[in-house]
Amino acid sequence: MERRWVWSAAGLGLLWLAAGAVGQAQDVVRAGPRKYEGTVARMTPTEVTVSSGGANEVIPVNLIEGITFGDEPPALRSVRSDVAAARYEPALATLEKIDVSQVARAEIRQEIEYYKAVSTARAALAGDGEVAEALKLLAAFQAAYPSNWRLLEISELAGELAVAVGQFAKARESFETLGRTAPWPEYRIRAAVGVAGALLGEKKVDEARKFFEAALTMKGDAAMSEPYRRLATLGKARCLAEAKQHEQALKIADEMIAQADPADVSLLAAAYNVKGIALYKASKTKDALYAFLHVETLYAADSAAHGEALYWLVLVWRDLKNAQRALETQRALEESYPESRFTRELKAAKR
Repeated sequence: MERRWVWSAAGLGLLWLAAGAVGQAQDVVRAGPRKYEGTVARMTPTEVTVSSGGANEVIPVNLIEGITFGDEPPALRSVRSDVAAARYEPALATLEKIDVSQVARAEIRQEIEYYKAVSTARAALAGDGEVAEALKLLAAFQAAYPSNWRLLEISELAGELAVAVGQFAKARESFETLGRTAPWPEYRIRAAVGVAGALLGEKKVDEARKFFEAALTMKGDAAMSEPYRRLATLGKARCLAEAKQHEQALKIADEMIAQADPADVSLLAAAYNVKGIALYKASKTKDALYAFLHVETLYAADSAAHGEALYWLVLVWRDLKNAQRALETQRALEESYPESRFTRELKAAKR
């Protein structure tokens, strides 16, 4: 080991410094209550290997909450905070200022590309930005970095975005990739729910119901899989509504609403939409109106559910012979979610 001798300012002694004591900062992988510090030596879509002191720790991706690279640009930490808080525009602005040519490590360059793709995609899901560009960035990431630890998340996000714009075959392909690649049952539940949602969008109700029911029978970690089981339950209720089993669908939706955490905006928005659809299909149009208005007024933060609620509200207002409110609601849908499949469906119906 190389040694350097440094005189103190007062000239009273000598300090011995070992090389490496002042070396680069370590990478940190956060996985639940544990932190793994060292160097990220290897990544695959299902695990990350951290090397430290000659020993290797292999961490499954489903346990990883995040990775901070020791020598990453400081601006990347700001990006992470913005993305976690759904502030995608400032995140993208910060990313544009990072000079990737000055970033030596491949892992960090991939992290920067990941945040560009995810910020663009999530902004597009919220109605801000172009879906085509977002899908292009996600596909480019998948093609360029097939060993990246974020690949499963990217596949799922690509599926969600494809469903939002009505590209259901592409969505099913993304969710099927997720189900094939992930070794954990919780991810297979997520994949099944995603495939079912795409099939429902294609109006293949019976097939969709089979996938929702399969998701409900799969075993997996309760905490990790419960949010997706709830979505599967609501998806099954949606299928029941389409099959004219309105009372069963309403019972499931009402139970979900009663049991939901008031802060769970996404779940409540989805449940009120299912309730509204079941009521509408049962020709209880005024009752359906109030269900969809719940989403519009209380749960608009969930952009996917909000866009769907606006679509159904247009139909409800038309049935109630309120052409002005129908027109206002359609304009709101078109302005907020111009690339949504629901916007396209209404425009196509006018032709």
